[in-house]
Amino acid sequence: MENTIILALLMFRDWFLALSPLQLGVAAGMFQILGYTLYIRKTLRNEVEPNPATWLMFAYGTTLLTILEFDVGAEWHLLFLPVVCAILGVYVAFLCWHRGTLSWPEDREDQIAFIADLCLTAIYVTAGILLWRGAISEESRTLLSFVLLFASNATAITAFTPLIRGAIANPHREHPYAWIAWTFAYLLLADATYREHKAGELTEFSLPFLGGTLHLGIDLVLVSLMVYPVLNAILHGAVAVLSRKRRKKRHARPVTAAGE
Repeated sequence: MENTIILALLMFRDWFLALSPLQLGVAAGMFQILGYTLYIRKTLRNEVEPNPATWLMFAYGTTLLTILEFDVGAEWHLLFLPVVCAILGVYVAFLCWHRGTLSWPEDREDQIAFIADLCLTAIYVTAGILLWRGAISEESRTLLSFVLLFASNATAITAFTPLIRGAIANPHREHPYAWIAWTFAYLLLADATYREHKAGELTEFSLPFLGGTLHLGIDLVLVSLMVYPVLNAILHGAVAVLSRKRRKKRHARPVTAAGE
């Protein structure tokens, strides 16, 4: 029996390693669709209460991030997941608006995150106008796009803050299965991104270090594109764990009371 399990695991490993970045990227997008299908279905049945502040920032921030990733050279199969997330995130935000819960974020950290996304958009548009007018070079605008992409990913941490607080305080407002599907989606996207760009071109940097000069070679495309799936896999996984753990405790309480 043990030999059979080991053999099956080895066969699965070989099959998974043989998948191409395109196949992994498409699979990631499909898992993302599955997660949104579960989440929207639960929302329409009033079994889930989407956090309006978080989804307002998701709808806007993910759209901006998708544009930035396209600008730095992401392939279409690596953009499949963020495009799905941007479109369906806007739909979830619309559901919040339809319910009358979508409004300007009340918490200070939520306001800062949303304002940061607005500022990033203004900088990106300004850079495009300057390039069109010949005020900056294409190389300068491309480098700026990398910087904005890193900054846009950083706002995901603050965007998740109200959601994680809500999952801890009111676990019934979230459902773990959708978040589990999204976590798998981002893990697949991270693998697809790494396989696609692991042999990319290195950009040389020279930095002062201990009285000398430290030379570094960094693949900006790989690093910038990897931040999005890795960070979101961690954040989505955290919500999945919190909501599932708290839901179990919540369902266990009536049983204990009945036993007494």
